[in-house]
Amino acid sequence: LDNIINMIRLLYSIPSEEQPWFKLGEEDDDETAETMEKWLSQVEVKVAGMPRTWKLVNVFVVLLPKIMLWEMTASTGINFLMETGGIDDIIVNSVALGFLLTLDEIITDAMLSAEVNHLLDECQEYPLYQEGDLHTHSDQETLSKSEELAPRNLQLAWEMIPKVMVFCLGLLFWLVTRYYTLHCDFVDGRWVSKDMHLPNSLSFSLANALFGRFFPVDAAQTPYWSMDA
Repeated sequence: LDNIINMIRLLYSIPSEEQPWFKLGEEDDDETAETMEKWLSQVEVKVAGMPRTWKLVNVFVVLLPKIMLWEMTASTGINFLMETGGIDDIIVNSVALGFLLTLDEIITDAMLSAEVNHLLDECQEYPLYQEGDLHTHSDQETLSKSEELAPRNLQLAWEMIPKVMVFCLGLLFWLVTRYYTLHCDFVDGRWVSKDMHLPNSLSFSLANALFGRFFPVDAAQTPYWSMDA
């Protein structure tokens, strides 16, 4: 989720114009050793602007699939943990779920070449301000601006709230509530499992996986398990 938020901020912050994203540094005097390592050491990679067309391409090809995968992973992970009975099994399954969350990065590192991984590691961060702006104000102007931007009582209280922890707790509450809403019925003051039906076939399409609410799996009418049974 943090990567999704950072990508949204990046696409919003970078200029909507074409800019070079790499440049060659100064060449060494020794031109006899033309190796890949030497060429990579001279390349400077940075985050730069992109046209609006490419921003839209990144939104539909990269950002939206990432959001869908995050939602599916979070929902499946909650179902996976909620349906685990013992404490020991919950710990083991939590570790397994953490491994699954990093599986995409492991596949990316394995599939990309060493040169591409090196360029990604050497990519410079996008600057949020120009260094020259730090020297355009005098000390008195800087102090006055700092006093104007100093947080007041309510703003200070807002800044002291651990927003990440509150957001994670709210997200956990939403996912657990959705689990009970989709898989359980509230009967006689308690949550009980809904009737369980076997699927009519073993086929599971991409529409069933991504849009299960709109394309549910074809299941038998007679339940094979019921709370009343």
